[in-house]
Amino acid sequence: MFKVNQTPEFTRDVPVQTPDEEGYREDILKTRFRAIPVSEADAFDLSTGEGTIAFLKRVILRFENLVDDDEKPMTCTEALIDQLLDQAFVRVALVGTYFKGLHKSASGN
Repeated sequence: MFKVNQTPEFTRDVPVQTPDEEGYREDILKTRFRAIPVSEADAFDLSTGEGTIAFLKRVILRFENLVDDDEKPMTCTEALIDQLLDQAFVRVALVGTYFKGLHKSASGN
């Protein structure tokens, strides 16, 4: 039996390679996504910043477990989503995790 879900959603830990000093640190951005049909996703131009941001605004429902520099919890607002999506390193991580999150990876890879 195949259960038809018209509005599938999923949560993934998004590993973000954040520039830090002379290298990078890996931060985890827990993200709640909505799965959209391929026909809708194909309408976005992911080769441009504007197209990628528009795509991510469509598929991201919210970020979870956010904290500020002092480790104090933060609320996920539209303005904060916009601020994070303005960072190329965040966008790259989100797009990759979204598409990987649509299917189960083969074990042993």
